[in-house]
Amino acid sequence: MHSGSPPPQSRSVDVSVLDRARRRDPQAIAEMYECFSGPVYSYLLHQLRDVSDAEDVLETTFVEVLEGIHAYSGTTDSLRAWVFQIARRNVLDHLRSRKRHPTVPLDESLAQVTDATSSPDPQELALERIRRQALREAVAGLAPDQREVLLLRLGSGLTGPEIAEATGRSVGAVKALQHRALVALSRMLAPKEPDATRTLRPGGGALHTGSD
Repeated sequence: MHSGSPPPQSRSVDVSVLDRARRRDPQAIAEMYECFSGPVYSYLLHQLRDVSDAEDVLETTFVEVLEGIHAYSGTTDSLRAWVFQIARRNVLDHLRSRKRHPTVPLDESLAQVTDATSSPDPQELALERIRRQALREAVAGLAPDQREVLLLRLGSGLTGPEIAEATGRSVGAVKALQHRALVALSRMLAPKEPDATRTLRPGGGALHTGSD
C-alpha cells in the first residue's frame, strides 16, 4: 500500500529497459513501474489530497505510459519528465472534474509518523507530529505553481530541467518558483516574534512599554 511507507527515490532506467519497454516486455514495464510509481504517487497524493483519487490517477497514468511507451522517442534522461508530464495532465483533468472537496484529510493519507511502540518518548513523538502538521499546512498555503514545483523537486526528486519539461516552463522560471516557495515556507515556519510593545512583570502580569 503506497500510503503506508515513504516513496522510494525516483531514479532512471537504463537504455536496455527502455528498449524492451517499447516492445511491451512485461519485465521491463514492471521495472519502469517500480522505478517511477513511488515518486509519482507522492506527487499525486500531495496534489489531490485524497488516497483513493491518487491511486486512481496513478493507475490511469501508468496505463497511458504503457500505451504510449512504444511511440516515445526521447532518451532515458528525459523519460522521468515524460512520465510526470502525463501524471500532471491527469492531475489537472481530475481536479477540473472533481465536484467536491476530498473526504480524506492529508494528514491521514500521508505516511504517518510511527506509532508509540516505535518511539520510547511519547513527548518527542507528539512534537514530531506537530512539526509535520505545520509543514503540511505551510506547503498547502503556497501558491499552486510554487507548491507544484516544490513537490516535484523535493517530494519526487525531479531535476530543474525535468520539472521544466514536465510543466512546460523554462528552467529559469522553475528555479524562480522554487526559490519563492522556499522563502515563503521559511517565513511561514519561522518562530513567531514576541510582541515588542509588551514585557512581562516579575509576577507574570503584562507591562506596557508605551505610555497610556
